[in-house]
Amino acid sequence: IKSIKLNKNKVTIKKKETFQLEVKKVKPSDAVSRKFKWSSSDEKIATVDKNGKVKAKKKGECIITCEAKDGGGAKAEVKIKVK
Repeated sequence: IKSIKLNKNKVTIKKKETFQLEVKKVKPSDAVSRKFKWSSSDEKIATVDKNGKVKAKKKGECIITCEAKDGGGAKAEVKIKVK
């Protein structure tokens, strides 16, 4: 996978709410591996599960990253603001 595009690039949610992030597009479109690793830059603010579901923990901002597991280094980031 050369690039990943998600359904959002910025999300604002309230504490204790959840939001589902989704991979909308990958390049090349015929990429065989479609497995992704999700991570949060600050799990005290928001966490993300293996399917891209974000859960807001407390006020602040963090970055959720989606990275292709095929080793090609393709990734996409979403700025999360919890209010």
